[in-house]
Amino acid sequence: MARNVGQVNAGFDVPGRLRRTLRAAAGVAALAIGLAAMAAPAAHAARPGGPPILTTDSLRYEVRGHVTPRCSLELLGSNTPRMDSIQDRRNGGTRATRVVLPFRMNCNTDFEVSLVSRNAGLEIQDASTGDTDFRTLVPYRAVVRGPADRLMLDCRSGRMGVGRRAECRDRIEVSRRRMAGEGAVEVTVDADPQPLLAGTYSDHLTLRLAPRLGD
Repeated sequence: MARNVGQVNAGFDVPGRLRRTLRAAAGVAALAIGLAAMAAPAAHAARPGGPPILTTDSLRYEVRGHVTPRCSLELLGSNTPRMDSIQDRRNGGTRATRVVLPFRMNCNTDFEVSLVSRNAGLEIQDASTGDTDFRTLVPYRAVVRGPADRLMLDCRSGRMGVGRRAECRDRIEVSRRRMAGEGAVEVTVDADPQPLLAGTYSDHLTLRLAPRLGD
């Protein structure tokens, strides 16, 4: 820095006090700008007695931005889908039935996925009385697949939780981290000859995706 200030003073008659001021100002400027410069700056006087101007043949800048971890879900189709009749008319039980619930997702970081069931199965809604000869709750399998048909969850309604609230949760493996695109929840009812009471059977499912911010 002393060399640069000496070059400033070479062409001008600068009093000693002002020389000290120029020397101090040049040191501060070199410290502030030198962090982003490729070459050492040289000091030149803008005008006799004025403050030095620092110049260099190149500058380097580091520009940064930030993207927040997030997951989003978009419903594709109806949020109240109807399955075909689940009744097997030959025996009054259930026939194999399947419904697909499509969605669009976007998780830009590692995430967890969970599927919550209100009834832990398709439960009859309008029966006036129960009867041990008939079923009033129909179990099902729910498979959650992400983009490119990647398996995310495989749940059985009867083993999804305790009591009247069920939950199926999984942490995405390394090979399936970060996903964006279309997926689906596939709900399948198996064939079962045990007879059912007449009525409407239903359940409420909630799919959740959440960024995994730590172990």
